[in-house]
Amino acid sequence: MLQKFSSIQIIRAIAALSVVMFHSHFVVASFPDQYKVTLPFIYKWGYLGVDLFFVVSGFIIAHIASKGKIQAASFLTRRFFRIYPLYWIFCGLAVYLQICYGYNLGGGELGISEIIKSFTIFPLENHPPYAVGWTLEHEIIFYLLSAIVLYFSSFRTLIIILTLLGGIGLALPILINHGTLPPFWDYHLLSPTHINFLTGILIYKNQDRLLKFKSAGPLLSSAIVFFLWENMLGWPNASWNTLISTLGTSICSALLIMAFLNSEKLNANNKDSFWHSRYTKFMIAIGNASFSLYLVHWVIFMELGRNKWKIEFELPDHWAESYRIAITVATVLLAFLMYKLIETPLISLGHWIAKRLEK
Repeated sequence: MLQKFSSIQIIRAIAALSVVMFHSHFVVASFPDQYKVTLPFIYKWGYLGVDLFFVVSGFIIAHIASKGKIQAASFLTRRFFRIYPLYWIFCGLAVYLQICYGYNLGGGELGISEIIKSFTIFPLENHPPYAVGWTLEHEIIFYLLSAIVLYFSSFRTLIIILTLLGGIGLALPILINHGTLPPFWDYHLLSPTHINFLTGILIYKNQDRLLKFKSAGPLLSSAIVFFLWENMLGWPNASWNTLISTLGTSICSALLIMAFLNSEKLNANNKDSFWHSRYTKFMIAIGNASFSLYLVHWVIFMELGRNKWKIEFELPDHWAESYRIAITVATVLLAFLMYKLIETPLISLGHWIAKRLEK
């Protein structure tokens, strides 16, 4: 039985809630601006929760593969049931709404090719029909790469490959902007997100060495790095933003994970610490349901943010924030329900099939 990290589940909760709150402006899109509250940081930078998710994915895959040589078939089977069936529900809904009602929840034109690629989570140049599915394209590439490399070789090889692919991905915008290379579609194989995944792996592999830094130092360092990164954007020109942003978010995410992970380990036997409180259990529950929350929030926010519902519910303008909070809370509760009734059985089915493949 693999060890479970409460800290990683809480990080997943933070990442999911950051993205949800960032997207919550769609819920109040039909309300006048003067009645909306702009939360500092989260409403501007909440999308960085996606980068944090990528780093966590690297950590989790390293953890899964730590028990010995990976069996590609069972590994990919677990990942398949973890991702695809639940995503198919929302991808199917998006395709249906766009074809039947012209209601777009993601990309542009929707042909047979786009539909097939979306259901297989094949890399697309534009957003898929269900917009938030773009992150899953990067996840699937990482899973396939991990399965192949770890089956035939080792983590060292995976780390080298991710470094090379991610490093090229960081350099491409600069080279293309300078005219050294023409723009081309790389199917996410040369994506900078490989650096995020790599960061998670490195944190996992070095967690014992990092314990000496405790939690306060890494947490403060994360804030400092973010401040420096934010002020470096656009320097020396916009073509460097991918490199600066990827390295900045990777370092910030690594320090944040280090702070939470170290705090959990150092307070494991302290029954009065945060890690044994009911608030921790609540955040862990959100972390468990983070994938359901990530998927379901998009369609709810996009739909209930339409002006027709403001008129239908006869909502006064000054109810903007109450409406935002109510819809967000309801979405989290729905995600809990989805996790229990849909996601958990699918994960169990995937584990059951994977165990039989291992025999």
